[in-house]
Amino acid sequence: MSDLIKAQSDPKAGFGELAEKIYNLTGIVLQESKVEMIVSRLRKRMNVNSTATLGEYCRLLRIDTKNDELNHAISALTTNVSSFFRESHHFQLVENELINRGADSVNGEVRLWSAGCSNGQEAYSLAMTLLEQRYIVNIDNAKILATDIDRDVVEFAKRGIYSQDQVQNVPQELLNKYFIETTNFCGRKDFQIRNEVKKLVHFKILNLFEEWPMQRKFDVIFCRNVVIYFDEKAQGALWPKFFSALSDQGFIAVGHSERIDYTKLKSFGPTAYKKSS
Repeated sequence: MSDLIKAQSDPKAGFGELAEKIYNLTGIVLQESKVEMIVSRLRKRMNVNSTATLGEYCRLLRIDTKNDELNHAISALTTNVSSFFRESHHFQLVENELINRGADSVNGEVRLWSAGCSNGQEAYSLAMTLLEQRYIVNIDNAKILATDIDRDVVEFAKRGIYSQDQVQNVPQELLNKYFIETTNFCGRKDFQIRNEVKKLVHFKILNLFEEWPMQRKFDVIFCRNVVIYFDEKAQGALWPKFFSALSDQGFIAVGHSERIDYTKLKSFGPTAYKKSS
């Protein structure tokens, strides 16, 4: 049976090739048992490229030498669910362990990293947390790096405009202080992050499985609900890198269903791990 006929007759044709491409580039594991969901998420991109089947779409990816379409596929396949101040105990840890010790990191700097920042709510929540403690933290020396592999969500995050539903977890006091209420073209309320919050956050596109360009250490790393997409081998490759990226007293926060199996990172409260020597 030719590849073309097979692709037309077998809805799973091309899955193995797609899964291998995604895994090799990002460490994300696609499960064949979820092929219908995968095709559903890719349907918009398949329509854009006039490809009727997964097999046809995979043949398109073969000639995508710059990975432009593959990046669109990654964006379609990754779940970008986030909210402001999600898992609030982690933000309390930021206050207790970093801010309340007087920000005595190297050169008085405070450096935080939102790895897998999605639509930006996590990074902006960290920024508001710092701003609320500005009497302790030198805001001029505070920097938050926010990275994601998905170009589309990074661009959304940079704009910093959220719907009323998206800001429902923001306390009213902070909503009044750090957002500007606007009206969109549909006549609905939007909320725009104020510049004093935005200027603390630097958004970048980053694949965690490629070389990290950052040279300075981080006091806090949030990598929440990211590694659930990776297998044990991929996770095992990441933990030493995160360990090396932390300052001496730094800690990393992960998602509620994630665990770190790396002896140099010790449990430090619910789903948080502190660097140990």
